Amino acid sequence: MPAYTYRSSGGVVSNNTGAPLDLSGSSPSGRASGDLLLLVTGQRTGETPGTITGFTQLAIENTSGPALAIYGRFADGTSSDLPSVDWDGTNACAAWLDCFYGDVYTDMATIVASTAGQVSAAAANPPAPAVSGVSVDNCLLYAVTRKNNTATDMTAFTVPSGSGWTKHKEFFWGQGGRINMASASIQQTTATDYGGTDWTIDGTAESLNGNGIIVYLKTASVTMLDPIRLVWRV
Repeated sequence: MPAYTYRSSGGVVSNNTGAPLDLSGSSPSGRASGDLLLLVTGQRTGETPGTITGFTQLAIENTSGPALAIYGRFADGTSSDLPSVDWDGTNACAAWLDCFYGDVYTDMATIVASTAGQVSAAAANPPAPAVSGVSVDNCLLYAVTRKNNTATDMTAFTVPSGSGWTKHKEFFWGQGGRINMASASIQQTTATDYGGTDWTIDGTAESLNGNGIIVYLKTASVTMLDPIRLVWRV
């Protein structure tokens, strides 16, 4: 059964000015050539990142208020695996890399089988949008979420309930007027729609802008050996 395996996440890079986010010192541990790198980045207001050399934009949600995006790349072990992200605004922003290995699909232009994005204005829970019409088996269901904050007592995101999510990375700014972010995934076998159960976050309940993205990422096909064609030699 073709599948991805989560390897590790790199460190979070952030600033409160919209200056470029340099990931050159934030490699996921164990990163290897051929791995799937997923770059998660968000900003407090509805801006757009500049071109990220060597990475392909897989999804972005910046239609109203806050901004969140996912980019992808097949690692080659060079410095190009660790880019700089430059948002066009001047507000709080953050980025990191999640790394996966295994049966990695090899065409970044067509790796996304299905996707959905959601902006949730003045909501307590960080959103995880519903996705329907899923038709491709063995996808990695990958979710990211981002929420504005004023309180500073948040310490943990809880993944959406009932679907078998594994949380990979979470980031809490620790200052008011900033952002909190997280990522998670599920490896599917049978193509299954996602119903849209949201994340939750601890600490002070705040009805502030947040957004979420879910992408279904294809796996590579697994070639099965035909036992009838096997030739044994003694």
